[in-house]
Amino acid sequence: MRHQGGRRPPPARPPDAGLPARPALPCVCSKRAKSLLTDIGAAYKAVELDTMDDGKAIRAELANLTDRTSVPQIWINGEFVGGCK
Repeated sequence: MRHQGGRRPPPARPPDAGLPARPALPCVCSKRAKSLLTDIGAAYKAVELDTMDDGKAIRAELANLTDRTSVPQIWINGEFVGGCK
């Protein structure tokens, strides 16, 4: 549910979130997603795929799971909830 201004209200409690991101390239969307999660007090782990030896394989598997190749991809409690748009 969206409220005035087009943003969702923060959850009642911070989610446990995972955030595959691209730190090696300037990524405004990844930065925005991290900022939003920080602002609402969410504990999250950013998975920096570009710094991982198997990052390309993980990204390919994420694409199979979500039908998306873009990052960031936000996962909460094992469920894909979207990106940053």
